[in-house]
Amino acid sequence: MSEVIRRRRRTAQEKANHERWMISYADMLTLLLAFFILLWSAATVNKSKLMEAAAGMLQAFEGTPPMLVAMPSAPRGIEHSAPAAVPHPVPSVPAPAPAVKQEKQEKPILSRAEQRRLQPMLEAMTKLRQNLQQLLAPQITQQQIALIEQPLSLRIRLNAQILFASGQATLTPAAQNLLDPLADTLARLPAGYLVTVQGYTDDRPIHTTTMTSNWDLSTARAVSVVHLFEARSVPGESLSAEGFSKYRPVNDNDTEADRAANRRVEILITAPKPKEDPDAESE
Repeated sequence: MSEVIRRRRRTAQEKANHERWMISYADMLTLLLAFFILLWSAATVNKSKLMEAAAGMLQAFEGTPPMLVAMPSAPRGIEHSAPAAVPHPVPSVPAPAPAVKQEKQEKPILSRAEQRRLQPMLEAMTKLRQNLQQLLAPQITQQQIALIEQPLSLRIRLNAQILFASGQATLTPAAQNLLDPLADTLARLPAGYLVTVQGYTDDRPIHTTTMTSNWDLSTARAVSVVHLFEARSVPGESLSAEGFSKYRPVNDNDTEADRAANRRVEILITAPKPKEDPDAESE
């Protein structure tokens, strides 16, 4: 009887020993699961929070970091690859003259000494621009004339179509009616102001009995405007004429509209250079 009991105990102990490996196996699976969970959490970390934390650390030790900028992520999804809608055709409305290109006006930053020294000139140019805007309001609205203001100069850009016939340098009666009040305004400018009339053409060559090249045409058109200004009492010593032919275009000469924009006359009004301020260097 005792022998049977001993055999049963030995069998139970051997059976228990054979099943002990399952405990170690379960522990290993638990550790692997925890390990992969840690890898997943590290791979899906919030980038914005990570950038904020890194920026805070750099700012605490070195000040505001200039290069720590979060870059936008690339677009995802099918919405960004969808084809754009086909635009509906818009009927074109013929304009009386091609639009004059408007240039972006950027005024340089002046020091206090320069502002004080140039203040009278700046105020005079601003008042002149306001007067010309009121005088030329219809043409500006129709984009036939543009005013381009700089601190000590004002440029009036006129489309040649409202001044001259094609290939001609003689002002039309409508052009004279337009330029007469402008000349009266320029005649009232204080002494020292300069008025430079500049003529421009497109890139198509011209060769007639009176105009052998675009140089002749651009210069002759500028001279015609100068003659009108002088006849309207603008001082001759303040006037000058320049011709630039096809050079210095405002648009590429690829289309007829671009060529028409390049055929223009520009009137540059320049204020006299102010005297040097001896106290400017002390500021």
